Amino acid sequence: MYDRKLFTYLLLSFILHTFVKTMDMEVKERRNALKEEIDRKAEERYKELMGYVRQFRESEGITLADLSVSTQIYPSYLHRVETGSISTSVPKLITILESLGLRLTIEPIDKNN
Repeated sequence: MYDRKLFTYLLLSFILHTFVKTMDMEVKERRNALKEEIDRKAEERYKELMGYVRQFRESEGITLADLSVSTQIYPSYLHRVETGSISTSVPKLITILESLGLRLTIEPIDKNN
């Protein structure tokens, strides 16, 4: 026997489920796109920072071998960090910077610029 109320209920449940699932997929896609953009910008900033560190090291006449001795980090690893091929941990980054006589400073971003 056909139950119109049950059919209507099931149909609306299906439509609602499909709508929620579609919205969930759209939210996930937007979240993933935002994460990718944040990661891309962070990678660009990291490479810019490490380029500055490399320029400073070279301007001071410090070789990767010299830096390796003072940091106890392999020269090949230091090279990959400097070129941005790989990221390093914050403690290792601080070790590298301090060995070069540099300091990592954190300050608020000027939102007007």
